[in-house]
Amino acid sequence: MRRGRHLTTRNRIDLKDAGQTRSLKRRLGISDDDLHRLVAKVGNSISAVAKEIELAKAMSTKPASAPVEAVQPEPMAVPV
Repeated sequence: MRRGRHLTTRNRIDLKDAGQTRSLKRRLGISDDDLHRLVAKVGNSISAVAKEIELAKAMSTKPASAPVEAVQPEPMAVPV
């Protein structure tokens, strides 16, 4: 009887695998704590974590909109 190898899923994050977490942290540019926090928030899908990071970067670089003032037009002079 031959026993097959357990194949790892390539699109899932295994936080117990030090090599995978080190590679992901380097590729995504995040810390170990951030990776654990994101996996707890969105799940262990690599694409979901990457999407969440991109979303967070987009929100932080979005310029704050300046308040808009409504200007009342001056009444026109009507000739009599």
